[in-house]
Amino acid sequence: MRLEQRHIRHQGFELTPLDSGDRTLFIGLFNDPMVMQYIGTPLTDKKATRLFQQALTPKSDSVYYYWSVSEADGTKIGIAALITQQQGVAEFGLMLSPEFCFKGYSVPILSGLINFGFRQWRLDTVVAKHQINHLASARLLRRLSVQRVSSDGEYWFWQLERNYWVELNQRPPYLCMNGN
Repeated sequence: MRLEQRHIRHQGFELTPLDSGDRTLFIGLFNDPMVMQYIGTPLTDKKATRLFQQALTPKSDSVYYYWSVSEADGTKIGIAALITQQQGVAEFGLMLSPEFCFKGYSVPILSGLINFGFRQWRLDTVVAKHQINHLASARLLRRLSVQRVSSDGEYWFWQLERNYWVELNQRPPYLCMNGN
């Protein structure tokens, strides 16, 4: 069964289901060595184009769901994804164009994507993985309260349960009464 993919607006960012106008962004990200450094081997234009076409014409049993990510002014900055696994579980990911990396964008973008997965798709768990040597990803996942659960020596595997996420997001903000 295909899940309903919707527009997501969160903290100044827009996540829009991938469409034909996202071709250049999508292919550019998947064949950029800097972007793919910790993901895998950059794809050739031909392979990236084929992947893009598959993303645009998903089958009813598709597990890949892609969104283009834009700033509030409409500038397209990356691609986000939810990849469904077994029932109630999806892997999340984000690829930003290099000029938009390390600007603090990933936390609000991924928070919006995770919220969507838990609230709209009623996922029980979201997961992520990254190469062990990609320390920026580890810091990002910790900031999102995702828990590291295992390693295979090459990758770290992380997960976040819906109940924990909901609990975290219902707590009042911490107020420091001594002015610090």
